[in-house]
Amino acid sequence: MRLRVAFFFLSPFVLLGGSALAATAGTKLKGQVAEAAAQDNAAGANALLQHLGQAFQMVQQHGKNPMALREWEEIVNDCQDAVAKMRSPEAHKYFVSVLSRVSQPTQAVLVRGLTKHPPEKEVIAPVVKLLDTTNSLDLQVASIELLGRYRAVEGVVSILKQLRPNNAVCLQVVACRALGSIPDKQAVAPLIKYLKDLKGGRMRFEANAALRALTGQNFNADAGTWDGWWQKNQADFKPVAEPQMVLNYELKVAEKEELTFYEIPLVENRIVFLFDLSGSMNLGGRPSRLDKTREQLKGLLNQLDETKALFNIITFDSNVKRWSRDQPLVPASAVNKKSACAFLDATKPAGTTSTIEAMEEALREIALLNGVEAIFLLTDGMPTPLMAHSNVRTLADVPKGVGDIRRRFCFINQTLKVRIHTIGVFTRVAGDPTEPAQDALKKFLRDVAADNDGVYKEVP
Repeated sequence: MRLRVAFFFLSPFVLLGGSALAATAGTKLKGQVAEAAAQDNAAGANALLQHLGQAFQMVQQHGKNPMALREWEEIVNDCQDAVAKMRSPEAHKYFVSVLSRVSQPTQAVLVRGLTKHPPEKEVIAPVVKLLDTTNSLDLQVASIELLGRYRAVEGVVSILKQLRPNNAVCLQVVACRALGSIPDKQAVAPLIKYLKDLKGGRMRFEANAALRALTGQNFNADAGTWDGWWQKNQADFKPVAEPQMVLNYELKVAEKEELTFYEIPLVENRIVFLFDLSGSMNLGGRPSRLDKTREQLKGLLNQLDETKALFNIITFDSNVKRWSRDQPLVPASAVNKKSACAFLDATKPAGTTSTIEAMEEALREIALLNGVEAIFLLTDGMPTPLMAHSNVRTLADVPKGVGDIRRRFCFINQTLKVRIHTIGVFTRVAGDPTEPAQDALKKFLRDVAADNDGVYKEVP
């Protein structure tokens, strides 16, 4: 089933001198968005949506120019933040009143912004209707998140329709999290059945967390245990009044140890590895940072479950290179493992650190179309600012710093719900040159992991 999404990055780039135009027009529109948001009333809300429409048009028009796309999507993100902050009764009422009349991309922005407003009952019915009728993945995810945040019992039936093992990974994630936040008995049996139907992977932990939150029981992710408990207790069961989801990815399943990578439990089946090949990976003595990290990754690949796991590898220095271009995710067969290890053996450290471009490729070109459960980012250096790349001459540096990079990753991943694990490789020996900003890098990697449900580890 093909799902319609609200990203426009595949549209043709048709304006001459698009980058220069984006820099000028984008700055002006960004200021207009800020002015509209400052009003925090119906007139400001109306102006904000007009500016959002302009931003979406420019996203569509500049879709194949990565720099221009980042500029315009930053403004879409500004609009989303503005909706969240405009909480006056007049602005709130206006947003709700137009929810059914605007385009699906605008609906998704509104729903995400309204999710951060104090819960209001009048929002629930139109959002449930959106969830029942839309074919936009972006809007479905946003709607389910709002219903979970509002603890909207009225939305449970609609959310349960998305709780299918063959559905998009992100819909399964948000469905579990919403159901684990809404105090409603009718979600328990479907969650147990869903857990029973799963064949490993991250989602058993999402489902288990939802069941633990709803019931107050602390069982591990074993469907048989949950089913036995439910058969005995369903008649008199009352859900926890205010369920709180706690994701315990480290839990064992059926007493079997999970495979780990740098002490991170590998609970996911669909994985992309981002591997830094910048020049500094040659530091750390012999074997170098790159040599040690490469051997660790090869060792992990050879342990992946051949019947369940799918993976890909993206390397990045001054350029980005993907191991498997024909298939975004490939089965962890013996043949594919051998090919991937040969690809890694041929790598050599050189150049800068194109982390931004590598992450965008992993999220947009693989996760968006193939439901990635986790990304492992292995790096030893700060992302190279975009202005440092030779092909960028006219646009402002977007994102400008690590905070902007984090914000961009969150913007792209807000629908996809990929767990992003970060591994900082900092091995040093006497004679290695001083590396500035390493503390800032550690904070950046720690924050990226925290923003995206991941784990941060470092290799000293």
